[in-house]
Amino acid sequence: MSTSNSSNEISGEFTIRIIARPGKSLNDIRKVVDEEITKFATGGPTSEEMQKEQAGWAMRFVSNLERIGGFGGIADQLNTYNTFLGDPDYFQKDFDRYQNVTAASVQSEFKKWVADAHRLEIYITPETSGRPDAVEFDRMNVPSTEAAVSFSSPITEKKTLANGLEIVVSQRPELPIVNARLMIKTCNLLETAAAAGESSLTAALMDEGTKKRNALKIRDDIDLLGSSLSVSGSRGGASVTISSLKSKLDATMEIMSDVILNPAFPKDEFDRLQKQTLDGILQRKSNPSTIADQIFAQKLYGEDHPFSRPSGGTESSVKNLGIPDLKKNYETFWRPNNAAIVFVGDISLDEATHLAEKYFGKWQRGSIPEMEVPDVAPPKGPVVYLVDKQGAPQSQIRIGSTAPNRYTKDYYPLVVSNTLLGGSFASRLNLNLREDKGYTYGAFSMVNFGRELGSWIASAGVQSKFTKESLVEFKKEITGLGGFREVTKGELEGVQKNLTRGYVQNFESNGMVLGQIASLMTYDLPLDEMSKYVKEVEQQTTHSVMAMAKKYFDFDQTITVVVGDLSNIEDPIRQLGWGKVIVVDADGKEVK
Repeated sequence: MSTSNSSNEISGEFTIRIIARPGKSLNDIRKVVDEEITKFATGGPTSEEMQKEQAGWAMRFVSNLERIGGFGGIADQLNTYNTFLGDPDYFQKDFDRYQNVTAASVQSEFKKWVADAHRLEIYITPETSGRPDAVEFDRMNVPSTEAAVSFSSPITEKKTLANGLEIVVSQRPELPIVNARLMIKTCNLLETAAAAGESSLTAALMDEGTKKRNALKIRDDIDLLGSSLSVSGSRGGASVTISSLKSKLDATMEIMSDVILNPAFPKDEFDRLQKQTLDGILQRKSNPSTIADQIFAQKLYGEDHPFSRPSGGTESSVKNLGIPDLKKNYETFWRPNNAAIVFVGDISLDEATHLAEKYFGKWQRGSIPEMEVPDVAPPKGPVVYLVDKQGAPQSQIRIGSTAPNRYTKDYYPLVVSNTLLGGSFASRLNLNLREDKGYTYGAFSMVNFGRELGSWIASAGVQSKFTKESLVEFKKEITGLGGFREVTKGELEGVQKNLTRGYVQNFESNGMVLGQIASLMTYDLPLDEMSKYVKEVEQQTTHSVMAMAKKYFDFDQTITVVVGDLSNIEDPIRQLGWGKVIVVDADGKEVK
């Protein structure tokens, strides 16, 4: 559930949003909400709650000042203050008025506007609806673009502790904020069918309790500092990310280290997460888009390959996993010699090294197992897999094959080639299937440059009645980029501008810089890759781009997955003559 307050010029809206778990009564949930509203209106917030919220608000307010434009950036905030208050220089006043709010005033306003006010209740339950008519827009007037701008990549410094933990710092002293991420470079890449989701669940349970803090205490301590902490992970690796005002960084790092070094793996939290994960898997089984993605991976890699299974696990594997499995995963892979920590913001290398040594210096090295991921050959195709989704107004389409990993010399030309095919709004696929034909809201492609293996995939959700026609257009664009339809100089220049200018925007805030550095560290790539990107993209030619498409986007070596109403789409798809057509269920089992 979540609450939000939107204060507009004429009026405002206070909204409570709740998503009920399957089988739970909306009336019972409403009773609980009413009880909490009454409790807050009569008792108000505690001093600790006020401290947490005001600290968190201060952190968010200052963080927004990192960005020049965009929603919430400096330009947006200047305009907001000027429009509504007639004073663009209202930053300090705004900061002060929020910090001066008292518990009594919060209680009084809540009682006035929420507890004692009339309200509108809306209950949304699952239903089937059709696709609205497409809206035509006049896109004839293309905005002009300025000349290319120079780009200087962030300056980084590195150091390694005695236990193998790598430290990287990019100093940005403009604001008193520091973002940091500790990355586990690889987890169990070879998860078996019975253990699928093991690495993901391990990471999910890390911040649900330590030897001295339970889950609520971790959240409370972080909130009191106005900081943030999150954990994520999969078989490919894991990370713990924090953001903090510099004055609160030491205390935030202490909590971060507690989460990383002292996880308790509490049974009650494990049971809850296991149940929550199983609910999510059940929900995804009814989602045509998710089904298409999972069948594509299963058929591309083969059912026995670890990458054929969802990183978050399957229903049977998640049920099979226990706390001992997660502890073993943690003890094996969460080691300093399999980790790196990146700091971005108002911090020097000496300061970062001191903090890393203080909180992670005694972290013990471990023996990280060598894992050789089985190679995968391109499909001997094309092969088409169909999944029946009765009554579906749309068909989910996936077409793709194998691709090189991140270390290939073809990385940059293939990035440009994919952007031309379907990697941007102005790509050939999207301009054809969305803008010209109106079959879909969006048709795109992407190349997954993995650490071990790679793949490429083109995808769209199309109107069911245009499924066959959409497949024809997909094939036309995929084969066309490989030689049947020349790439023009203007087309290439447009893609290069899109990529280079978009790349420069990836360094606007501390968090964005952190993401770029962390990605390179995860792949053990040199950090000067950041300075190479613009030049490498600009050096590509029409010849190099088409050569990549011909080399990797070979339609005769593709797998196609279509999830839709087979009563309407199966016969027309078979008429295409795209090789073998196989009907499978949502788990990928062939339907006889």
